[in-house]
Amino acid sequence: SISASAQTAVKRVLLEEFTTTLCGFCPPKSHNVNDWHDQHGPKSVMMTHHAGFGTDQMTSTEATATCNMFQPSTFGFAPAVLIDRDVYPWVDSVPYMAVNGFDTISTRVSNNTADVAIAIQGTYNSTSRVLDVTVTANFINTVLAGNHNISFYLVEDSVKGTGTGYDQKCYDATFANTYYPGQLVGQYITQYPHRMVERKSLSGGTWGVGSLIPSSPALNTPYTANASFTVPANYNDSRMYIVAYVARQGVNKLDKNVLNANDVKVKSTFSTTGVTSVEPLANAV
Repeated sequence: SISASAQTAVKRVLLEEFTTTLCGFCPPKSHNVNDWHDQHGPKSVMMTHHAGFGTDQMTSTEATATCNMFQPSTFGFAPAVLIDRDVYPWVDSVPYMAVNGFDTISTRVSNNTADVAIAIQGTYNSTSRVLDVTVTANFINTVLAGNHNISFYLVEDSVKGTGTGYDQKCYDATFANTYYPGQLVGQYITQYPHRMVERKSLSGGTWGVGSLIPSSPALNTPYTANASFTVPANYNDSRMYIVAYVARQGVNKLDKNVLNANDVKVKSTFSTTGVTSVEPLANAV
């Protein structure tokens, strides 16, 4: 059985970063986002979409679709972040922002009250590489009526590869030599560990499971979605996470805000029994 109750309804802000290996301005900004997330793991969940400035070997269909929905029409979308896919009018009139100043907003949002509890549990067979996941949403407070979807993604932390599509362009040599000594070749950081890479939606596409939660969700009533997925051989199954969230599913970018999120590391048997956090970069690599 799985439960998601008021006792586990901790508010965790969802940070979504947009970056690609072609984005030479991204590494220092990514470092700032990752550092904040590592320091606020119990109150934050992170997922990185490899889209917004060209593509690379980690670009997925879902990353492209997410970027196409939220990106502005006036400039490139990396480095950039979404914070619960919400609008912060003192920054802009759309739910995206440059990385500068994200930490103040993220801290503020992470202290909000959780309207919905999200529980994750599952199993993983490392021999067959079959992953089974169950996500349950339980609304604690009354929310604005509308479409609400459950989404859950397979995320891989500290993805490394060799050559084009994995080596990370970086215009700041001082930053690269400070944090990745000996790895800067020309303008590229070799063996760069890409943090919390969004690999695959397990919940029926980019925007998650629809028609499961009624327009006006009943309180203290579990809404559950399940998925089974065979993990590709090139994914490092020792660094996999499930990121799950409940979001409004309106027709445009202004009506897709995230109500709450949660994550858990994939093991042979895994479950959210409270709040979880990712491993810091030093331990992840």
